[in-house]
Amino acid sequence: MPTWLVVLLIFLVTHRLTRLAVKDEVPIVKVPRDAAIRFLDPTPEMQAAEPRLKGHWNSGKPNIGLFVIAMALLAAGAVVGTAAVSVGRTGLAAAVAAAVVACAALLGVVASGTAGRALAYLLECPWCMSAWIGAFVVAGVDLVTSLPVPWLVWIAASTVTGLIGNLEARHDQAYELAEIEKRRALAAEQRETRR
Repeated sequence: MPTWLVVLLIFLVTHRLTRLAVKDEVPIVKVPRDAAIRFLDPTPEMQAAEPRLKGHWNSGKPNIGLFVIAMALLAAGAVVGTAAVSVGRTGLAAAVAAAVVACAALLGVVASGTAGRALAYLLECPWCMSAWIGAFVVAGVDLVTSLPVPWLVWIAASTVTGLIGNLEARHDQAYELAEIEKRRALAAEQRETRR
């Protein structure tokens, strides 16, 4: 299969899996995603309805236990990334690099004491999620077939997913506005026929 076609398929797979993870209403994805968001960062309305919800890791104070776990992940990521490069699997190294960068960002969030809110945001942000999903898609494809400059394909897949997501959002907004206009026109027509 030509490399350009593999790259195009990576872009499309990354976009579709990101949409599945972030927006789809399929219960097998929606229920765990919503439960995780409710657990990590419940809204005041959720807390009023369910008093035991409290927004985990949103204490405003640093969480030392999470800091230690993140440091261990950074060390493990560096070891695995180095091993992947040494055996020529640069796609796997790109996936590990994504995990290392994410852990480094998490350390900063932990220092502010708002890790739950940040993690909940990552579950709802299409572009953020596309970086993770793109890293795993590229790593998987690179394990099966060697990709030239997989880290570049990974970044491009995330970018293309973001662009397609913006186009979809605009389309969804235009569709919703058209539906609202239809309902208004129908309501106006019904009012006219009653008179």
